[in-house]
Amino acid sequence: MLAEGGKRVLTGVSPTVRNAASDLIAKFESLGIEPVGAAIGRTGMVGRMGAGLEQRMAAAPIMQKQAEKVVVQLDDALRGIASKMGQVRTPNEAGAAVKASVEAAEKRVRDGFSKQYDDVFDEIGADTLVTEMPSVSTVLQPYLRQIAELPADAQPTGQLLALVKKYDSLSKFAETGNMTFLELRDLRTQLRLIRSKKTSGTQGDYDFAVDDIYKAITDDLSAAANSVRPDLGGKLKAIDTERAIFADTAQKTFDKIRKYDADNQAYEYIMTSAKGTGPEGIKALQRLRGNFTPEEWGDVAGSALYNLGREKAGEQVGDVAEFSVATFMRNLSQIKKNGPEGMEALFGGTQFAEVSQDLMNLVDVVGALKELKRYTNFSNTAGAFDQIIFWGSLAEAGERVIAGESGVAVALVAGSVLAPVSAAKLMTNPGFIKWLATPATEISKDVAAHMGRLAALSAAEPEIQEELRQYYKAIRSYTGYTDPVNEGPAQ
Repeated sequence: MLAEGGKRVLTGVSPTVRNAASDLIAKFESLGIEPVGAAIGRTGMVGRMGAGLEQRMAAAPIMQKQAEKVVVQLDDALRGIASKMGQVRTPNEAGAAVKASVEAAEKRVRDGFSKQYDDVFDEIGADTLVTEMPSVSTVLQPYLRQIAELPADAQPTGQLLALVKKYDSLSKFAETGNMTFLELRDLRTQLRLIRSKKTSGTQGDYDFAVDDIYKAITDDLSAAANSVRPDLGGKLKAIDTERAIFADTAQKTFDKIRKYDADNQAYEYIMTSAKGTGPEGIKALQRLRGNFTPEEWGDVAGSALYNLGREKAGEQVGDVAEFSVATFMRNLSQIKKNGPEGMEALFGGTQFAEVSQDLMNLVDVVGALKELKRYTNFSNTAGAFDQIIFWGSLAEAGERVIAGESGVAVALVAGSVLAPVSAAKLMTNPGFIKWLATPATEISKDVAAHMGRLAALSAAEPEIQEELRQYYKAIRSYTGYTDPVNEGPAQ
């Protein structure tokens, strides 16, 4: 028979809390990570007790051993998820791959534009005659008037004068009916090359003139295309507009990455952009992803995800792995703080649908572990609870202590103190943690069966048989559980 107060201890105050613990355990196990008791019950007494046990000299090695094991498992889980996205690389390797992908992407874009232009030009006809260049003539008029008004000794010289005179002559040549569409197209190509070679950030008269004439020839090409067929000018204009947008957006991102000397700088640019703190912010990621192949972006995402958890000096748990809970959560929070766009740009979309649930589980697991001292810099506040260390993870007693109702808690757990080593061994045993997190609805249905599972656990795991016997004895002393069929494990 089980006293009502004891039953409340076994089932806990809130079914929601116990169900959440059970769900969290399932997430640990889905990733191949050993459930950590103090993380599962971090909002109640177990979390406090975990911190307290780490202060106990006898229990600390047990807790540390589990921490090192779990960190390795976290590293393996993270690599497993990242590897499903793409090839996992170091920051230097990932940066080199980004730079190579930029070159490949730019070539694809340029080849694509060339193909679109060739298709339209074939419809127009290379030998189609251009009988006028009205837009070019209009652009040149201010320059020509200024030249005509100046005295002979004040005439402009150099590049600007040569440019204006050249295109004035070409415009007049077109009026004779001897210029072909291909020749006009080649003139625009020459001007585009001049524009691309400009390295100064300032604009002079010559630069303005080049830009103006380039745009005027673009308009004259569309007019010539329409003279062949009314829809061809629109087709040409659409391609011109698309290319101009590319030049003003993705091309600038490509050029910035191309200029980095060190490969890791290209990788850092990706991560800075993901956090929304770079000059282009998240738009840079969106531009890159929009121009990379799924395979190329998969490699970017996989490397970015895996390196989110790369530890920094002084943050490692031991010498067994490079994963750092603190580093992972800090980097993740920096990406998420400006909204969901950064995460979506890096890891979102149907491309990564297969791993999205694993990724969410990992974030929840690491988020639970970040509260623990062994996994990050956790401030231990468990000292005041040393006198009532009791393994009832989500039981009412633990919740009453945290709520400040110490009198009720002490009444519930009087005389049930476990030795630190025993508590640490149970706290690091996955089977026991799962038993503790059994949903209250299941316990209420059949308390005897619930206690029977504890006996079965003792038989299955003899290495904690004595600790389970102590725990069972403590439970029986204040729950009123006296079912003779289940006298408890290891009697």
